[in-house]
Amino acid sequence: ATVQNKMHWAIQGKTAAELHNLRAQLQPHFLFNTLNTIYSEALQRDQDELATLIGELSGLLRFSFKHGRQETVSLQEEIDFLNSYLHLQLARLTATQRAAVAINLIANPPMCELPPLLLIPFLENAFVHGVHSDPGFFLHIDLRVQANDLVLTIANQKRSRPSTSGNGIGLSNTRQRLDRLYSNQYVLTEEQTPTTYKMYLQFPLSLTV
Repeated sequence: ATVQNKMHWAIQGKTAAELHNLRAQLQPHFLFNTLNTIYSEALQRDQDELATLIGELSGLLRFSFKHGRQETVSLQEEIDFLNSYLHLQLARLTATQRAAVAINLIANPPMCELPPLLLIPFLENAFVHGVHSDPGFFLHIDLRVQANDLVLTIANQKRSRPSTSGNGIGLSNTRQRLDRLYSNQYVLTEEQTPTTYKMYLQFPLSLTV
């Protein structure tokens, strides 16, 4: 009886694990199918810009699900992901705000690899805490390769009333991830004045053979 009980619980545990994995697979598929339905509807209504945004959102989610657990992705894949994210963020800004945003991402990146989703927290932080309607607003984002290092700089005017959403500019979780990945091989600095904020990130890229 004891052996039978053990087998019963083992089978039950295996079944529960399989169901959990199945749910994990179904949820993204349901989400993508829903987005595809909305995308098709937007196209039929000649809402090309809306269809483009929905398609980019679907691409962002697909990238997160597909590549989020990989050790590395190509620099080109990461830049494509960031470009889609930035386009979605810019779409919600006013024309005046968009005119004050300057973005420079690598146009023809070298064949290198980096951990996925490593840069997106800095861009999210910039749009959550750095975008506002105060006079003099600006937001500058620059991503470039220097030698074998990737360098990201972000600068913006601080809003007169600090944002209460999120946990601010600290980005402690991302710093912990950088510590684990690069130890003392990366540089992350933040500079603040009463009116401006600037961050600088530099870390080595892995060359693909």
